Amino acid sequence: MWNTPEQTHKSLTNQMNKDRIEHLFHLYLDGSCTSAELDELKLGLMNPDNEADLNDSLDRIWDDMKQKEQADLSKERAKALFENIVSQPQKNKINLPIWKTMAAAAVLLITLSTALFFYFESNPEINHSAKSAVLSFPDAAPGGNKALLTLPGGEVINLSSDQEGLRVKGDQLIYADGSTVINGQHKKGLGIQNQLAQVTGYAEFRTPIGGKYEIILSDGTKVLLNANSKLRYPVQFSPKSRIVELEGEGYFEVSKSKEHPFIVRSRGQEVKVLGTEFNISSYDDNEAVKTTLLNGSVKLSRSIGKEGAGENIVLKPGQQSEWNLNRSGIRVREVDVTEVMDWKEGLFLFNDEPIKEIMKRVARWYDVEVVYAGNMDNIRFVGSYSRNKNLKNLLKNIELTGKVVFKVEFDSNGKERRIMVKANY
Repeated sequence: MWNTPEQTHKSLTNQMNKDRIEHLFHLYLDGSCTSAELDELKLGLMNPDNEADLNDSLDRIWDDMKQKEQADLSKERAKALFENIVSQPQKNKINLPIWKTMAAAAVLLITLSTALFFYFESNPEINHSAKSAVLSFPDAAPGGNKALLTLPGGEVINLSSDQEGLRVKGDQLIYADGSTVINGQHKKGLGIQNQLAQVTGYAEFRTPIGGKYEIILSDGTKVLLNANSKLRYPVQFSPKSRIVELEGEGYFEVSKSKEHPFIVRSRGQEVKVLGTEFNISSYDDNEAVKTTLLNGSVKLSRSIGKEGAGENIVLKPGQQSEWNLNRSGIRVREVDVTEVMDWKEGLFLFNDEPIKEIMKRVARWYDVEVVYAGNMDNIRFVGSYSRNKNLKNLLKNIELTGKVVFKVEFDSNGKERRIMVKANY
């Protein structure tokens, strides 16, 4: 009895395991993969159920490859690994779909190492013989759970890196696991009072470069801060409204209260909500303030700028507003919210993103300084990389495209890291 195409697909994908993936991928890299084996590999790679095995296998393949073999991956070869296996048509931009889970990016992008693939346009002037300095520098660990909390009385608490977040509960600060904050440590079963008791004024919740942390405010609103960000909030919200101030980037899940609107102020912009999910990116080194709505609705207004002060915009889910002080009006566009929220899910997603924007994100997360040599205007990448992995492998993968090379400098203690990005033309 002949199998239907659906039955054949199910049979092939179910039998795909780590060893089989590695075997077929090695055959493909060697150029000895038959058409049947290529079909099997293609079906397996496009099956989300194989995503975990795929990542492990490709990591192991990458580690086994000698440096010369990696260097031999020319731009044509790297592009073929993506286009030929997945049969994606060649185009200048890849539209990344919205994945239910962010890890599925690894399946679609067909990476060579740790969920990373870079797609780029052909350029005959790229110098593929340029020597890489990446393999010789000390690696940099990724960022993690780091934050400081400054109470109204001036006490600064260095929050525990073993925790992912804390909650303001009455006159107590409680970590996510239920333990009470005591000078940045956590001890269960203790209900001590702190400076939040019967105090008015503002507290400041801040993440350093290379840090992220969540806080649940007294009204139940969740705020997750990205690296190098700050949230200023009142210890006690007023009876009429809930107003906070943001610098950097934060994701908000606002507790609903029709009688008490929640307002976020950032760089001359004001976002007013009743209860919803949204993200604001308001870094000083970015020209634009970007507000992205995931659910519900928000009303934006701006009070400063050349023109458009007092302008009001209502966003719908999937829309992003963008404005800066040097341009009149607020621009609104449809976006893939998965790309916007990559940091929350532990990923970097790059969709035709300029190298300078990529390196801004890298600098904030890995705590490095970045400088440039050469023209970077037309250097863009598409890719996916885990924020939980070290820096060296990310730079190594970017270099494989042949578009840039990196020079990395450390002091004797491995600190004060500086990365020079040089256009490889």
